[in-house]
Amino acid sequence: MVRTISNFIVKILNIVNKDTSFLEIPTKNWGHGATKTITHLQNDLNNNESELIVRVTGVYGVVMGNYNGKNYRLYEVKQVFKNGETRVRDSQYSFAEKISINEDPISGLIRGAEEELGIELDKNQIQFEKTLQHEKISSSFPGLIHIHIRHIYSVTLRYNQFNPDGYIEYQPDKTTYFEWKEEVKG
Repeated sequence: MVRTISNFIVKILNIVNKDTSFLEIPTKNWGHGATKTITHLQNDLNNNESELIVRVTGVYGVVMGNYNGKNYRLYEVKQVFKNGETRVRDSQYSFAEKISINEDPISGLIRGAEEELGIELDKNQIQFEKTLQHEKISSSFPGLIHIHIRHIYSVTLRYNQFNPDGYIEYQPDKTTYFEWKEEVKG
């Protein structure tokens, strides 16, 4: 299946006169010196010697807060789409944000907290936990291999950032709801 999708993409590139600018693939210098042409890539794909890969890097925040002497953890509980469908979330992370290839993870986390929760974070509120990586067939782009890199951080909110009612993110296609759950030690 990977080869079929990859061949399809290469055929599209050939149809549009090898213009890959819409994919941000710098093929202008392909076929010069030691580099190969798109035709070489298509041959490699046809012979199962190469494959196209989708790499997604994201940051994941585990947001903690203290309110009236109790410790809470924030969870994304659901997304309600404009067509009426609801996606219930069951994640150990408070929020997740894709980052661009040139964006450092902490900047992505700060941006994500602002966009999703409306909270401005300082770097001293963020603690790195770990980085995880896994590979699978992409659910967004079936047939392509998806390498998912997750940078995981814990975030501690200040008292004035804590909204006991949770947070709501409004987007053109959906509304996302975040709620606090008390952390019980035991």
